Amino acid sequence: MLIGTGVYVGAALAVFRKIPLHPGGSSFEHSPNFSEDAKLRLTQHYSRMTGTLLFWKKQAETYRRMHYYTICWTI
Repeated sequence: MLIGTGVYVGAALAVFRKIPLHPGGSSFEHSPNFSEDAKLRLTQHYSRMTGTLLFWKKQAETYRRMHYYTICWTI
């Protein structure tokens, strides 16, 4: 029961906690394969896509923790 309660707390925290994105590194900003215009467009595209990435990462973390919660309560 103690394990189930601990896992429940972890699952509840996933719902309310902010999940950070890991930095992607230098990637295309320092690549010699892209022109300056292409680098600018890629950077702008990534900045527009960041909100969507955060949403889906939070959803994945929430469902991962709920999965562990369900498994612990069924054992």
